[in-house]
Amino acid sequence: VGGGVVPWVVSAGSAVALGAQAGRLVSAVEGLHPVDVGWSLATGRAVLGHRAVVWGREAGELRERLASVESGGGLVEGRLAVLFTGQGSQRARMGAELAAEFPVFASALEEVCAAFEGLLPQPLAEVLADGSGVLDRTVFTQAGLFAVEVALY
Repeated sequence: VGGGVVPWVVSAGSAVALGAQAGRLVSAVEGLHPVDVGWSLATGRAVLGHRAVVWGREAGELRERLASVESGGGLVEGRLAVLFTGQGSQRARMGAELAAEFPVFASALEEVCAAFEGLLPQPLAEVLADGSGVLDRTVFTQAGLFAVEVALY
C-alpha cells in the first residue's frame, strides 16, 4: 500500500499528556511503515478524552506533525458531531438483524418508529420489516434511515 494519506490518531487523558504521548511516538515510530503505525494507533490504543489526528503520506511528514502536537501546535477545540447518511444507503430489512440480536437497539428502534405513527401512509416498523422494496419510496426511505440511525446512536 503506498501513495495514500495515512492518519495517525493519538489520545491521552489530558492536553499535557497528549503532547507527551505525541513526543514519545516521534521517536518510537522511526523506521516503521506509516500504514502499520496508523492501524496500530487506531485499533490498539484506548480512546481517551484528549485526541489529535495527524495525517501525511510519508513517515517523516507524520513525525513532523506529531512533533507539532507535542509542542501544542495545530490543536483546536472540537465538539462531537453525528452524521446520518442520506437516501441511497437504505436496504430491505435494515436493522432487523441488529434488533433480533440486541434488545436495547430493538427497543430504541421501536420507540422511534412509534413516533412516526399517523405521519406516514403505513407504519414504519412494517415497512422496515418488509422486503418488497416499499422502503425505496422516498417517504419511507428518509423516515426509515432516520429511525435506524437514531436507534443506533
